[in-house]
Amino acid sequence: MYESLANFIISRPTETIPFLYLEDIALCAAWFESQSDNDEITNNYGQLRQVFDQWVREVVAPRTDTEGYRQQPLIRELIGELTEGHATRLERDELDLLYFAVGFARRSGKLDIFRRVLSCTAPHMKSIERARNLKPAVPDCPNLGARLAVVTEDDIKSAELRDVSTFGGLNLPIRGPVYMRKGALKIMSGIPADCTVVVDQGSCCVRGNVEGNLAITDSCDILDNISGVVVARRGSVNAKDILNQAVVISKEDSVRAMAAESPKLVFAAREICMKNDVTGGRFLARNATFESDLCGGDLFVTERADARNFIATDERPLQICLLRGLSCQDYGEVLTLESGTLLNSAMKLRQRLNHLEELSEIAEREADDFAGNILMYILGDSGINERMQDIEKQRRRLSFLERLVAGIHALIMAAEDRINSCGIQGDDRGSSGEDQATLDELRRELVALASESSIEPELHEEKEEVLYLGRKLQRRGMQRQGLQQVLERLFTKDDAIQKRTSVVSEKLRQEEAAIEEAMGRKVLLERARAECSRVEMYRQLATAARKRPSSDVFKQRLNDRQVKILQRTMENRLSRVTGYQTSCIEIQDRVEGLRNKLWEEYMVSLPDHVLQGWAVGGACVEGHFSANVFICAWRHLMTDPSGGGRSLVITTTDEDGPPQKRTFHRSGRSTIDEAAPPEPETPPVSLSV
Repeated sequence: MYESLANFIISRPTETIPFLYLEDIALCAAWFESQSDNDEITNNYGQLRQVFDQWVREVVAPRTDTEGYRQQPLIRELIGELTEGHATRLERDELDLLYFAVGFARRSGKLDIFRRVLSCTAPHMKSIERARNLKPAVPDCPNLGARLAVVTEDDIKSAELRDVSTFGGLNLPIRGPVYMRKGALKIMSGIPADCTVVVDQGSCCVRGNVEGNLAITDSCDILDNISGVVVARRGSVNAKDILNQAVVISKEDSVRAMAAESPKLVFAAREICMKNDVTGGRFLARNATFESDLCGGDLFVTERADARNFIATDERPLQICLLRGLSCQDYGEVLTLESGTLLNSAMKLRQRLNHLEELSEIAEREADDFAGNILMYILGDSGINERMQDIEKQRRRLSFLERLVAGIHALIMAAEDRINSCGIQGDDRGSSGEDQATLDELRRELVALASESSIEPELHEEKEEVLYLGRKLQRRGMQRQGLQQVLERLFTKDDAIQKRTSVVSEKLRQEEAAIEEAMGRKVLLERARAECSRVEMYRQLATAARKRPSSDVFKQRLNDRQVKILQRTMENRLSRVTGYQTSCIEIQDRVEGLRNKLWEEYMVSLPDHVLQGWAVGGACVEGHFSANVFICAWRHLMTDPSGGGRSLVITTTDEDGPPQKRTFHRSGRSTIDEAAPPEPETPPVSLSV
């Protein structure tokens, strides 16, 4: 199983032996031990004993100048088995690996290098030795081989020649040797430019550069640089540097490297993290952290980007796009007609789920507010009736306005998606059935609220205008300019209705506070809010009132017509919450089904954190900015900035004083706004006592 590893180590120059990892030496020793009854192996590979002795004398610490430093997966996995109490389950060759690893580490005397291995295995050494003595040797280490295969550059070059049209889900034609492995793989060298490695259902360690192509299911640790193509379906990619024209994609996780220089594409569903300077290239991620400088290139983020300095020059312009969401289309996933439809459906369902969750929060809050109104009515004096009727009317008006705002927000998301799809595909595919479902839900909600009480005519006009804009968004073939006009109208309408909502909400708050103060029940109601919901408090009072005589004033108030109306409204809101939650569960199941189908049938990755969309408060970018850094809210503005308005900013520098850290964020109106600088800290005053 590990004969090629032994050949690789024997053939290496003696000056490179100290740089081998503990796992490499222990694996060779375990394999050599398993072949002790094979005279041919013993004679041909006896030189390994000299290699072991030299390594023990001269071993040096592993490299730390790379993010791909984790190059000992087998030792890490077996130590995990030990810590979980599974020492007796390990087979003889697995125990041999641990036994020799500890032995070589101790013989070297360099405890600072192997401190973790020795500390993790020390409590289990007696168990290892006991189990090892009870189990016979297993020739060729089959159990270790099932956990990890080890290959060299020669093994990769001698793989079967193939023609590949789609690689890792990308439209990337390949012709050359293709080495395929099911399960974890370690490559003792690099991947040559004309070679391809595919690791299915496993991770991969690469002990050199990746100049060719590598696709893995799980994570990948690359000791040196990437100048070819690396695609990780489910795990992260960690390497030293990412070089010119490289393509690195982590479909569901992160990409970490020391530096990058003009990569063709780096995509990470979670985070891109670079330790040193980055020059040029194209980066897309939910979060991007550049611990040093980013000079030039294109950066797309949906949550946050940080750098010490964002630098734009004439030779290297820097463009930053703060987006609402990313998908597999952003890194060029090849989609069939059906998989594209499934992807779009999943993303639209997730948006509808967000809308329903917002409606559920509104309804739950309203139920609690109506319960609070009931408490004020039954605990107040006899003159409270008229004031409570006015509050109830205002409460229903607020319900109408809040749902109208929620509907506008759902339509804004749909409009943004249409504009973004124009930027990616170059065409407009029209609206979806889920957009229509959201519009129908909005209409039903508003009609139901209007039937509960009289709503002034101007609010009906607002409702009809919002529904009209929703219907307009459903038209196919709208140009980007038309979509932006609809979006601007939605923003204007949102501002106007939000302002009315704030006025009504503040008036309600003041009136309820005045009534609570006059009742002398403020402390009681505040305690109710702190200890339980007002709905629960009302129900407790109603239960207690049933035991009182019919002549009791408190019981009579609970049976008052006004209380009955408020109670019905409260129960209506609670039933809506239940309905929303049921619908949310159904939609979540549908989304999960679509995600599984996309993965199982089309190998298309759609992690939930990508579906979540934008961060609360919008995406932002923070750091020190040179002049002429271009920051925008739409993809198309990066190639056509005309008409961008407040959706783009070109930075300038302040020549007075040292540069200050600045923060730009994408607002809910798709504008790029600069956050106010933090207040300067007041220096502490020293006191002489």
